[in-house]
Amino acid sequence: MSRKKWGLVQCRTGHAFIGKPYRQCAEGFQTRAHVLRDCEQYEEHRDVLRKFSPTMSIPDILATQEGIEALTKFLGASGAFTETRAERGR
Repeated sequence: MSRKKWGLVQCRTGHAFIGKPYRQCAEGFQTRAHVLRDCEQYEEHRDVLRKFSPTMSIPDILATQEGIEALTKFLGASGAFTETRAERGR
């Protein structure tokens, strides 16, 4: 399985690099919702998610075909939910 697909699986199942050990900002505990909606580190990449869901609905992003496509683009560009959080580029 490619890294891109693995990151998508990890995000959808909640078994991604999140939690206190992976804190990358001032938030005390990283959660999937925080990374997708609020973390300033990923703001510049979040436009693709907002374009799909202006309200940033986590269920819509994680459980619909269009949401998964937007999430895949977000993950590819941002590097979110990876151990190093390295940006991949747009």
